[in-house]
Amino acid sequence: MPSYPFDKQVKIVIVTMAIHNYIRRHAKCDHHFEKIENDPNFILEEDNDRDDDFQEENHTANTPGAREVKKLRDSIAARLGITCYSSVSGLRKAESKRQTIEANLALRRARTRVEVLNVISYCNWFSSVKWLRL
Repeated sequence: MPSYPFDKQVKIVIVTMAIHNYIRRHAKCDHHFEKIENDPNFILEEDNDRDDDFQEENHTANTPGAREVKKLRDSIAARLGITCYSSVSGLRKAESKRQTIEANLALRRARTRVEVLNVISYCNWFSSVKWLRL
């Protein structure tokens, strides 16, 4: 791999992280990750064949910080005017299966709107930052 000057290496890292965030926001839903995200008591079983860094990365889904981010995301969705049942207790209180399905759809729509707002802000930021051009 060719050697690049330090300032160009910094730009490459920034761009790769932006691409990483974009892929995470726009990738199709992964049911395995959804299970981890929605279960506050989930504990990842250790697998000796896997590398320690990989295990630590997967444990972060159950950290207080991850839960705070999820609460923040849901509160932003609520501020967008979406009424939904985002907690398990709220889902249990729904009077019928239809209300539960509608609540889940409303939550997905809200999350999608938040993701779109994030992408728009990233696009605006990238278009305004000229030093990122390689």
